[in-house]
Amino acid sequence: MGGFTAEESVNISAPRIAESFLSLECTLESMIDLSGKGITSLVVGRVVSIAADENYARGLDEKYGPSGFMFSIHAPKNLTTGEGDTTAVASLNVLRRVD
Repeated sequence: MGGFTAEESVNISAPRIAESFLSLECTLESMIDLSGKGITSLVVGRVVSIAADENYARGLDEKYGPSGFMFSIHAPKNLTTGEGDTTAVASLNVLRRVD
């Protein structure tokens, strides 16, 4: 649907996205219900393999900014009540360099 190319992963059964400059293959370590109501969980995974495009492997480059990392901020929850805000998409921008 998004026009991406599926690529076989090394250690897990889910495919990677070939166009992605960074892929983390993870396995599930544990899932802990934080609310006691089954609405908020802490998911802990273990990274078992990393695939990174060499062009994005070092320094402050194109991975920071609108064409780089995309973060899905999926309905942040109040851990006590389970109430959540709307979902958002964000990118990371460099505000200041310290050399």
